[in-house]
Amino acid sequence: MLRNLLFMRHAKSDWGEPQLADHDRSLNDRGTRVATQMGIYLAHHQLVPDVVFTSTARRVQKTLELMLEHWSTRPTLHSSKELYLASADRFYRVVSEATAEHRTVMVLGHNPGMAQLAAEYLSGAPHFPTAAVLHLQSNLDDWLRISMSFQNSQFVELLKPKELGFQ
Repeated sequence: MLRNLLFMRHAKSDWGEPQLADHDRSLNDRGTRVATQMGIYLAHHQLVPDVVFTSTARRVQKTLELMLEHWSTRPTLHSSKELYLASADRFYRVVSEATAEHRTVMVLGHNPGMAQLAAEYLSGAPHFPTAAVLHLQSNLDDWLRISMSFQNSQFVELLKPKELGFQ
């Protein structure tokens, strides 16, 4: 069975309240619009995850909340403070927590880890903008084996909101 692995960066955050801790910032207006559009896009392209692993940061939680409104099925949700500003390796390792019945797994987090992860699949230092999704696939049926090596997944596409016409 083909498995989809989605790594997504949170939508554009709000910097309007400089006194807020980084972890507590929410989304700005553009971030709210684009998170909604990305949720619709993923639903339309049959990429709604069965399980989502997220950082506990407010902007990540709000991105997920806006996408959930447009998904016909509700994924299993796991939030972890360990994913706040995590490395690419940590993002990839969390995938091992998915179970056999999960066909599509999403990890929703932050840069620089997301950009580091994309660099494993794309030449150079790819730009990984807010609300972008790195789509990978694997034909392995064991999420632990998939998570053990970047080589166990194949690049499908990097979905960038501006290239999809989202604003």
